[in-house]
Amino acid sequence: MKAIKNFLQRKKFGSVELDEKTIFFIFSKVVEKEYGRVGKRSWQPSFYKNGKIFIKAANSNWASELWLCREDLKNKVNEELGKDEIKEIKLSR
Repeated sequence: MKAIKNFLQRKKFGSVELDEKTIFFIFSKVVEKEYGRVGKRSWQPSFYKNGKIFIKAANSNWASELWLCREDLKNKVNEELGKDEIKEIKLSR
């Protein structure tokens, strides 16, 4: 399977604003790679606007884990996108 970053670079999304579904898909892929299927089920993207992605956590343990690793996840998602699209990861209820 080829990296998503290569696909995005080939399609030249750098100058096009990415939609919410694309951001959610890439976030889910990064989470699955780092935390497996359990992590993917435990964190669900709910909303994206102005560089902020809001994530619903399954319970307080997963919310704490997200809070602690949010910068690392943000950097990895932005690396896959090929640009700094996500400015902040926030928890939603």
